[in-house]
Amino acid sequence: MVVKEIRVQPKPGHLRSYLSAQAIWNRQSRTSPGYLGESVGRVADDESIVEVLIGWRSRADLDRFMADEHDRRRMVGFGGCERP
Repeated sequence: MVVKEIRVQPKPGHLRSYLSAQAIWNRQSRTSPGYLGESVGRVADDESIVEVLIGWRSRADLDRFMADEHDRRRMVGFGGCERP
């Protein structure tokens, strides 16, 4: 198993739109081969940061997703974020 970690800092006032867009992204990604699931939460010592953990069966599955599907997915309704 491989876990991809993403940390983002939604712009002020955009947390709900980011989380809604992330939920859409997660639902769409569930059909990808090797996708095992996700966990989305806020970082305990800095609640302005959202951490997304995505499980993949193998590095090959993650690499294939990144090469083939990742850039085709759209963050509809997303208000923007910055990487902390």
